[in-house]
This record gives sequence, structure tokens and C-alpha cells, in this order.
Amino acid sequence: MNASTIRGNFVTLLAHVEDVSVLKKMFENCIEILQKSDPLAAQFSRELIDDLDEAISHSDDEASAISNDEAFKIFRQWASE
Repeated sequence: MNASTIRGNFVTLLAHVEDVSVLKKMFENCIEILQKSDPLAAQFSRELIDDLDEAISHSDDEASAISNDEAFKIFRQWASE
């Protein structure tokens, strides 16, 4: 498998995991692996990881979600700026 296929499979896998605790474990394991193999990833602070955890919980809150039509209106507005 090439890198693009692996990335696509990984994203698909993540998209199908609904359990937040499982996602959190997956994320923490990925960070741990990266920190061992990539010197730049070793610089990920606990604060950054906590911020990402918070972002995940906010993304799961559908009360703050916008409709597809609203999103496209925003995209068109950004494109025209």
C-alpha cells in the first residue's frame, strides 16, 4: 500500500468510530507512536493534546452544527472576498 491509500483507509476508519473513548485512545496511541519516531511530534505539548480533545468534544455537539446550505453560503462568501 502506498501512503495515500493508508491515509485514506485511516481516515475512513476514524470516520466509522463513534465511541469517544476509543477515539481518544487511538489519538493518544498515534501521538505516542509519532513522538517515538518523529522529533517534531515530540514537541506536542500536553496542552495541545488537551485542546484537540476539547475540539473533538465540540465537534460531536450537533447543536452548534450548521446546515450544508449554510456552509456553502459561507464558502461562497469567503471565495468572493
